[in-house]
Amino acid sequence: MVNWADSKNQSSPQLDSLLKIAESLPVILLNVAPMNAEGAQSSPPGPPLLSCEGGDVRALLDISTRLVQRSLDLQGVGRSGLDDCLRDSDHGLMEYFPDGIVLRSPAGIEKCNSRFEEMFGYSEDDLRDPGFDLLNLADSSARGTLHALLEGEHPENSGVDSRVFLGRTREGQPLHVELRTRRCTSEHSGTEILIFQDVSKLVHLEQQVRQSEKLESVGTLTSGISHDFNNILTVISGVSELAMQRMEELDPSRHEFSLVLEAVHRASNLTRKLLSFARARPDRMDVISVDDVVCEMTELLERSIGADIQLTIDSESPEARVYANGHLLEQVLLNLCTNARDALPQGGQITIRTEVFATAEPYPLFDSVLPPGSFLRLSVRDTGSGIPSDILDNIFEPFFTTKEEGRGTGLGLATVQKIINQHQGYLDVITQEGEGTEFALYFPLAQSNGHRNGHVHPTGKSLHAKGGVVIVVDDNESLLRVIAKLLKRYGYQVHEFSDAAELTESGSTLFHIADVLITDVVMPGITGLELIDHARAVNPDIGVLCMTGYDNQTLREKDLYRNDLDYFPKPFTKDQLAQAVNSVLEKRETVP
Repeated sequence: MVNWADSKNQSSPQLDSLLKIAESLPVILLNVAPMNAEGAQSSPPGPPLLSCEGGDVRALLDISTRLVQRSLDLQGVGRSGLDDCLRDSDHGLMEYFPDGIVLRSPAGIEKCNSRFEEMFGYSEDDLRDPGFDLLNLADSSARGTLHALLEGEHPENSGVDSRVFLGRTREGQPLHVELRTRRCTSEHSGTEILIFQDVSKLVHLEQQVRQSEKLESVGTLTSGISHDFNNILTVISGVSELAMQRMEELDPSRHEFSLVLEAVHRASNLTRKLLSFARARPDRMDVISVDDVVCEMTELLERSIGADIQLTIDSESPEARVYANGHLLEQVLLNLCTNARDALPQGGQITIRTEVFATAEPYPLFDSVLPPGSFLRLSVRDTGSGIPSDILDNIFEPFFTTKEEGRGTGLGLATVQKIINQHQGYLDVITQEGEGTEFALYFPLAQSNGHRNGHVHPTGKSLHAKGGVVIVVDDNESLLRVIAKLLKRYGYQVHEFSDAAELTESGSTLFHIADVLITDVVMPGITGLELIDHARAVNPDIGVLCMTGYDNQTLREKDLYRNDLDYFPKPFTKDQLAQAVNSVLEKRETVP
């Protein structure tokens, strides 16, 4: 297997050397010359050739080696012909190999090719130095692996062994290397051929697969426990609020219970963040204030970036609203500020700025164009060293990183770009070496403060009892009792059931008089959706509110999401519950 690129049909010395040994053996030519005027392939004289114009050298290397060796074996030549050809030829033949080649004998290193020098930075003279040790090619953690491979016994009859180890270049840069050792079987039995293949990209690909599997596992685990976990949080929240209602305004215990409620809120947010991080798309989009998101993240960001970096928040549009997922925007801010922190090893300043940006003409950005319109511009600027121009085009590639191994995954900016695309937003990068970097995000302004169909959200309006009849169904009896007590405090007449079958078997009278049915979605026996269908068959005017501890994506995956229903996520406060019931009643009253 050689590279034949001579259009004048003249043999190269390296090819002549190979043909003298192989004679009538088939030869594979890679990257051969184009067709000649008569439409025939230019090829050297001699034995029949198997050509591959523009072939992938690395992909064909193992195939061609096995083919040549098979032909040698069939003709009784053995492996010595190919080994001796490589050993005894000048450097030219070795240069055709896409991997690093080193020939080692008991006397020391005999030769290496230029690809080896490119991979590790060591020249042939370096290798021949009596003081040089091949173990210098390995990271300190992998020297045992390399030593075992260089000094170990080869498998019987194969003469070949291979293993992957973590290597280090002369400059200390890491790379993953597969080393294949081959012992010559001719009279030069003491000579070994060492083939070093850079498999860093393959290792990174394997890491990507493992990372994806980890994220999927996080999502599966979080989704699986979120239902029960949110039920528990709802009970804790409800009992705490009931206790606070019985206390005097100045009772010191109220403060302790308020801390419990705050912890419930944080735990609920943590569950949503874990799900959002592991999901391929946002779970829920709302009309939100980006300024509020920034404000809530300030304390966490200050702790994340360190005391030697000053964080400045500059808000010029506190009233602006966008349609977005707040938890994902928090992740965007954290990723951008983490990147900015890493660009400030000696300290400096990070500025987060929000403002309304309007343009009447298309506005050019880093790799796209902002269309005419009004946008919320969120920017994160640092006073670091800037991004070098030679890597600027690669910064959003997944797993691309300039950080030391173990300090970064290369997912931060790729995740930011993915989230911005999910929000139909735009991304710009302004950077200059020595003057810092600014990432600017553009989100379309929301047209109103409405909410998505299918979701019930607290409205903030004053609460008042409607005097209605409410049926509550949940298989968690503790949660059922808490919800019933909360609703009774607001003047509702409540009928509670822990078993949906018990309700359906009690007859249709209760469904006829009920104004609202509140039911959990996932229950043993009759599910919440089946109960709703039964209730509507009896009373088409009954209002329905679905409580759920699952996020909407999990409901869709379980075939439990319907666009005609209002879903109310757990955990919730007493005020949120009352507002949700009021909202269902008002919606019911407006239906003709």
